[in-house]
Amino acid sequence: MSRSDGSTGRVTRRRFAQWAATGALATLTRSQAAEPRPNVLLLITDDQGYSDFGFTGNPVVRTPRIDRLASESAVFRNFVVCPACSPSRAALYTGREHLSTGVWGVPPRANLQRDETLLPAWFQHAGYRTLHLGKADTTRVLELQPWHRGWDDAVVIDGGYVHRDPPLNSRAGVQTVPGWSCDLLTDRALEFVQGAGPQPWLLTAAYIIPHLPWVCDERCSAPFRQQGLSPQLAACYGSLAQLDAAIGRLLDGLAAAGQAERTIVALVSDNGMTDQDPASQPLSPEDWRIRNPAGLRGHKATVWENGIRVPMLVRWPGRVTPGDRPQFGSAEDVLPTLLDLAGIAPDSQPHQPLAGRSLRPALEQASSVDDHPAVLRLGIAGPGSPRATAGIIPDPRALRLEDHHLCLRGPRWKLHALPGGQVALYDILADPTESQDQHEAQPAVTAALLADLRQRWDALLASGRAFAMPTIRLFAGVETGRRPGQNLLPAAMAQQLSGRVRVVGQTAVGFAAAGDSASYALDCRDPGRYQVMLRGTALDQCAPLTVQVGQAVQQPVSSAATAISCGVVTVPRGPLTLTVRAGGTAPAAVATLKDIALTWVPPK
Repeated sequence: MSRSDGSTGRVTRRRFAQWAATGALATLTRSQAAEPRPNVLLLITDDQGYSDFGFTGNPVVRTPRIDRLASESAVFRNFVVCPACSPSRAALYTGREHLSTGVWGVPPRANLQRDETLLPAWFQHAGYRTLHLGKADTTRVLELQPWHRGWDDAVVIDGGYVHRDPPLNSRAGVQTVPGWSCDLLTDRALEFVQGAGPQPWLLTAAYIIPHLPWVCDERCSAPFRQQGLSPQLAACYGSLAQLDAAIGRLLDGLAAAGQAERTIVALVSDNGMTDQDPASQPLSPEDWRIRNPAGLRGHKATVWENGIRVPMLVRWPGRVTPGDRPQFGSAEDVLPTLLDLAGIAPDSQPHQPLAGRSLRPALEQASSVDDHPAVLRLGIAGPGSPRATAGIIPDPRALRLEDHHLCLRGPRWKLHALPGGQVALYDILADPTESQDQHEAQPAVTAALLADLRQRWDALLASGRAFAMPTIRLFAGVETGRRPGQNLLPAAMAQQLSGRVRVVGQTAVGFAAAGDSASYALDCRDPGRYQVMLRGTALDQCAPLTVQVGQAVQQPVSSAATAISCGVVTVPRGPLTLTVRAGGTAPAAVATLKDIALTWVPPK
């Protein structure tokens, strides 16, 4: 059930009580008792920064359909998400500060704790049909698929950012489908909307545009090249034009199905814009000036404004008056806002304490008082990002605030805590480009925010939820969402490393000398016999590998460059450690371990 663990949880409860006392919630409840619940369409774009829209003042980009949606919506311009996709989506889907959920970066640092309740669970419990489309980030974690977390079904893009001919994964399995991903997802969304009937629905459509690589239909990028833009920026803006057309087609289909009037449409990006092109080269100063006309500081992965500030749109015809909303909002607010608008009580589902608050007062009245608390953000790349020895953090409690780049971002003031114990303070309302440091002119504000930040940081580390790699469960059945009984342990999710083993991306690299090892925390829910297989590259050239599961040590049965079979091991119920260890005496080649497969062996 809901619990309060600090000021943000108490604020949410206080506001809930205030709305109830004024009769606002009662009015909504009475009206919705006589009417069907509203549908909810949550549109999430990927790396679309504050200036990547026409309606925010970019004269070059072409987003006419999103601009039209903005003209029909409440527009929050003082709105922040997180500096990268996984943290933002964790906050969007849980209503909680992302570090509290176990997410502290992008994969493999993007694993929600299992006790987190995701947005669709509330709607599913309230009788909604639920579907997720697009990016699988934080909807599919560990052995759990989206349909284990509250969505009835999902169609997610396997294999990262495949804009053309993507492999699509659903309950029916994985299938590579010809076409553009944004169009294929829109087609599936339209099928869902058109076949919905009277039952209310929740659709989360998570497009992967304009995330790198910038690949789009030639017809979309050609006008920008003809305009004189560089090939890189033309491809970026062509991707945005293709996204805009897809969203427009979905909104047209919503209207054609007679669903527009009873559907809440919310649109938000997951973070700010990247400053690199598909070859991971920095954009030229001229391209960056064109893409960032607002002059915001920083870029994706940083906690400067250009990394975390994006607009959010909310449209509900006849219920939400269009126009700008000056109030502050954050990614954590999306879940409680949608629950509030749909008349779903937060405590109808067990959940961890919500950090977000409903933005309904601002939606109902543009002049409502903005007393939103500041939100904490952590840079995930560059100076001040978490120092992960060999790619993991063995002891999160040893992390120091002074080594990181964090910020507290509120309605007006934004405090940066910089590496080395330095601080900076900006008045975001007067100085959105963060060019005039006010920390010496505002010592009281600086001191209060810094004390708040330190208290939050210390509480996060003490909670044991932040910066830790997850425990991976073993099942005998189909709960894994893969083929029956196959459990895949991503090699990057090691709890401990020794020797020269390093986590690189989604892999563990090393195993060239005796003593090199990687250890993983398991929780076996179905005890029995499991076939053990190591998968990676150059596995036949590294030092001899063994696998220890609990007390049992397994020697290789067969070896090849990409796979080592370690036979069958009996795994007891409960927690245990699995260790991949290199032996031998002579130096050997470095190997890359991708994952460890443990496949249930049925009793004879």
